[in-house]
Amino acid sequence: MVQEIQIALIARNARQPRERFDDRAIAQLADSINLHGLLQPISIRKLAAPRGGKTFELIAGERRLRAFEVLKRSTVPALLRVADDSQSATLALIENIQREDLNPMERAKGLEKLIGEFGWTQQQAAERVGLDRATISNLLRLNDLDSFSSSCVRDGRLSQGHAKALLSIDNPQVRRALAERALHDEWSVRQLEREVQRAKSVNGNPSTPTVQSARKASVPITDLERRLGVFLGTKVSIRKGRKSGSGSMTIKFFSLDQFDGIINRLGFDPNSLSD
Repeated sequence: MVQEIQIALIARNARQPRERFDDRAIAQLADSINLHGLLQPISIRKLAAPRGGKTFELIAGERRLRAFEVLKRSTVPALLRVADDSQSATLALIENIQREDLNPMERAKGLEKLIGEFGWTQQQAAERVGLDRATISNLLRLNDLDSFSSSCVRDGRLSQGHAKALLSIDNPQVRRALAERALHDEWSVRQLEREVQRAKSVNGNPSTPTVQSARKASVPITDLERRLGVFLGTKVSIRKGRKSGSGSMTIKFFSLDQFDGIINRLGFDPNSLSD
């Protein structure tokens, strides 16, 4: 049964999987609630013991609760449910997954937290949140991303499809370099998958053609630029000079970390040079 509950008595859910809340979206939701009313009540549970003066804990609906706070309402319509810690955490995750409110990294972190805290297997997690085991496995793998790539997925700059392609690269420096290039050149998932395969082929083959051998084989400059770009993990431009056999090569970098990675791939140690 839906009841009007004092907002001051509701504690936040410590296992809330959402990491970020968009203030503008909350304000828009508040405007909608003020105009049309609350279409779906929040879900809460009674705490076994008061926590800091709070007697209830939020299960699901934190965006709605925040919108009511923006409206400076003292009470909120709530559905009181009977749930233990595991059920409360699961319901919070399920609501966000079903509403597609969470980004892939929040889903991945939320699942990892539930599995770690309650000792679930991936199959048990799949059964509880209503996803198939393969989906759970793919989401959990996102937690293996480097910090740069994961932040791109979290912000929506790279998709889960991009992340899946990047995860097939074991070398974190190569993975990050490809992520940066995917952002800079606005690669689709298919384009990134192709570049990942090239990177794996180049980095896994010690006899990769050098510039000289590639030139002898009459490799087109555009293809050579692409191969060098994959090898170095950045964008490479080659320009022919007026004189036969002359020209210039530009190696671009978009962060200091990427610059360090390029230097490492070239096998150059600045400290080895004497003044």
